[in-house]
Amino acid sequence: MKVYSRSIYTCRKDIPSLKFAPAEHLTAFGGLVIFMKLFERLDLWSRINRCFAHLPKAGGYTHGVMIRCRLVHLLLGCRHLRERDFYAHDPLVRQCLGLLRIPSVPTLSRLLASTDETSVEDLRQLNLQPVLDRLAQQGMRTLTLDFDGSVLSTSRHAQGTAVSFNKQKKGARS
Repeated sequence: MKVYSRSIYTCRKDIPSLKFAPAEHLTAFGGLVIFMKLFERLDLWSRINRCFAHLPKAGGYTHGVMIRCRLVHLLLGCRHLRERDFYAHDPLVRQCLGLLRIPSVPTLSRLLASTDETSVEDLRQLNLQPVLDRLAQQGMRTLTLDFDGSVLSTSRHAQGTAVSFNKQKKGARS
């Protein structure tokens, strides 16, 4: 189906205010309002679009829109692309994405498949840069990173488990 850009994108940039009233119809995704302010402050959407500027636009949706959708998808606690159907018609999610219509699962899959290595590297730099900027702003001379591993034992042969070191249950799959 042919989709035109004017039927996809919205010009609204305002962030809704939160009001708590018992008679209101609430969206389950009201917490996105906080992230909308963060995205605006970081100028995240335009920075994501710049990561894909070298790729040709194929159809109504861009690679930047696909990454925005994936980011919000993960923020909403969804893992699988098909779970997009749970929030596809939610007005707050669409407003957060700056879209009138959220792309379908096949469209998202095609855009994911056509992403090149240059775009992935640009996204990695985009992930790294705000952290480095904030560290420079803080003026810290040293930084200590502490990575701890948590062991979760299973009592069965679940996929992705193996016998590993666990003080409390030696020989147990974790």
